[in-house]
Amino acid sequence: MKKMRGIFNGANKSLMELRQTVTSKDSEIEELKATIESMKEKYEEAKNIVDESKKSTEKLTTEMHSQSATYNAQIEQLESKLRQSNQQIVQVKEEFQQYKTRAHALLEQKNSRGENDTEILELVATNKKLESELMFVRIK
Repeated sequence: MKKMRGIFNGANKSLMELRQTVTSKDSEIEELKATIESMKEKYEEAKNIVDESKKSTEKLTTEMHSQSATYNAQIEQLESKLRQSNQQIVQVKEEFQQYKTRAHALLEQKNSRGENDTEILELVATNKKLESELMFVRIK
């Protein structure tokens, strides 16, 4: 009977130790479950942040492409206007040279014929007017 009581006490002791171990393990399991839940929440938060960042990046990329296309179109328009302006400048210079040559020739003719000074002054005024127009075109 003492033997049985010893076995029974030993079994009881083992059972108590096992119950403590089970309780301890249950506590660990609950802590791990809480940790897992916390990690899931953090993962979802991080995932949401990444998704928002992707959306924002896509939106900015789309806006940049749109602005780039707009700026390229404006550049083409400005380059076209510049070419036209340069052509006009060349044309005005040529016309000015022709007027200058004609005015000079007329002045030579008038001087050789002994024409009066008023016509010469008119030609000089016309010449100055054309020179100022040329300067105005260059400023544009």
